[in-house]
Amino acid sequence: MKSSKLIMGCLATLGLTASAGIALAQDDAEREAIAERLKPVGELCVQGEDCGTMAAASGGGSSASSGGGDDIDGAGIYNNVCMACHETGAAGAPIRGDEAAWADRVEQGFATLLDHSINGFNAMPARGGNPNLSDAEMEAATAYMVEPVMDVPELGGGDDTAAEEEASSEESSGDAAADAAATAGIDGEAIYNQVCMACHMTGAAGAPIRGEADQWSARVEQGIETLYDHSINGFNAMPAKGGNPNLSDDEVKASVDYLVEPVMDATEQGGAEEAAAEEEATSKEEAATEEAATEEEATTEEAAAGSEPAHAGIDGEAIYNQVCMACHMTGAAGAPIRGEADQWSARMEQGIETLYDHSINGFNAMPAKGGNPNLSDDEVKAATDYLVEPVQ
Repeated sequence: MKSSKLIMGCLATLGLTASAGIALAQDDAEREAIAERLKPVGELCVQGEDCGTMAAASGGGSSASSGGGDDIDGAGIYNNVCMACHETGAAGAPIRGDEAAWADRVEQGFATLLDHSINGFNAMPARGGNPNLSDAEMEAATAYMVEPVMDVPELGGGDDTAAEEEASSEESSGDAAADAAATAGIDGEAIYNQVCMACHMTGAAGAPIRGEADQWSARVEQGIETLYDHSINGFNAMPAKGGNPNLSDDEVKASVDYLVEPVMDATEQGGAEEAAAEEEATSKEEAATEEAATEEEATTEEAAAGSEPAHAGIDGEAIYNQVCMACHMTGAAGAPIRGEADQWSARMEQGIETLYDHSINGFNAMPAKGGNPNLSDDEVKAATDYLVEPVQ
């Protein structure tokens, strides 16, 4: 009897030990599952780190989850760099998976979308604002982003593209070094009026407004070379070269000089050469204003004599479509829309000569000659005639 009780006691002890072991194993498994569910979807990438490499290394997803690409985690890069805008719609970014938002974009094809991702487009900065990302990494991230709304072609060739881009950049840098004073003869104001003014006159997308010293104080402390670099390569919401890849680096630098001139000494910008160039440009502008006044006076006398004005035979509609329509068809920067009588009533009371003067010399947010200094005064007048024709 005593032996039976001893055996039963041992068996009971073994059963409890086994049950405890199973319970502990279940607890460990459950904790691991919870930890996996609570694992963050991305990692913080601090400016200055090699974020692209970090994103790839921290991935571990399959090629399917990475949007194609055998070695690069497109989903990881998207979560680190792209998600802030493309999950929220910030700055007008199309949200991932929203077919309506992507409908017009996917019609352009994957190659165009990839080009926009790499080089920047509208408010989207080049490489999502992370210049450390390679073309191949951008390709994988873009593929993951558009995968829900389009068929993604087979990926590859990013490294070759990157090598070509690097060679092109080195060539451009060599040209800039060989002609260090090239910006002295470039009309930075005209480039600013055509490319930069839309944001830096209105503060759109958080752009610092020209002449607002408090908005520029921290920026000018970084030095002109840093500002050049941000303008050429893009920074935060500002796209590379203001969204115009056809501009040369020197042209961008010239426009930056004009942009920061009210808040930065000429010596800080690069010395007396730039100041002399600006002074020369100012003199030319004053001379042009005098010439415009003379032409306007001659036109007034000609009209009084009953003859046709000099711009009567110029196609104002064509000039309007090329230069003026972007603002006067949309109302951008407060421009009065063509044909909207209520928006024009107060303006028309000023008389056509005043409207000519505003169009030629600029007024408020409207740049001189619509931002195209190559237009003659008569061409601007012809475009103005077409613009106001529905409300005269």
